[in-house]
Amino acid sequence: MAPFGVRKVIAAVVLAAGEASRMGRSKLDLRAGGRSILARLVGMLLEAGASHMVVVTGGHRAAVEAALKGLPVEFVHNSAFRKAGMLGSLQAGLQALRGGAAEAALIAPGDYPNVRAETVRALIAAWAEAPESIVVPSYSMRRGHPILVPAADWPAILALRPGETLRDHLRREAARVRHVVVDDPGVRFDVDTPEDYQRLIEGDEAQPWVPPRGNEPSRGC
Repeated sequence: MAPFGVRKVIAAVVLAAGEASRMGRSKLDLRAGGRSILARLVGMLLEAGASHMVVVTGGHRAAVEAALKGLPVEFVHNSAFRKAGMLGSLQAGLQALRGGAAEAALIAPGDYPNVRAETVRALIAAWAEAPESIVVPSYSMRRGHPILVPAADWPAILALRPGETLRDHLRREAARVRHVVVDDPGVRFDVDTPEDYQRLIEGDEAQPWVPPRGNEPSRGC
């Protein structure tokens, strides 16, 4: 049964194609809490109700695939990950879902290991109440990840041009964006640097550090 009794088919696109330049090595296979960063995220999404999992690989393809060995995921390789960036990975993931049964997709960067399953269930439940909505988690009045995007939006995202991002689509559809306030700092915490990883393994399931306003790096979605 789907979360909260919602009988909807929800897929997930996990973006795992980056080169992890700020970490200085492959990062999604780093371990925390007995699992890799990426496996923590993917396992949570499956637990929360994602029925079809697409993981987009790129710069560290072998490490990403090894980190998820044995999990029920579909790998899609973005061979143009350097040129196309995060938008290209998102488009590759959504393209893999087209023609399937999914009615919406959770879009999640692969380096958000502390997002909670109850947060994702809340996003799914909010979307089920208003299926035309794009649903975004909000923590401490800041937008986070993952973002739930209805299948009706996928053609517009697939039509985005190089240099654009998912944010551009969200701006154009601002009237349809529904923010769900969550008590989950994990929606704002990504593991980009060795310092981020140290915070993760020291606190593990404790509340992660959240960047102060104006100091966080620019995000692609």
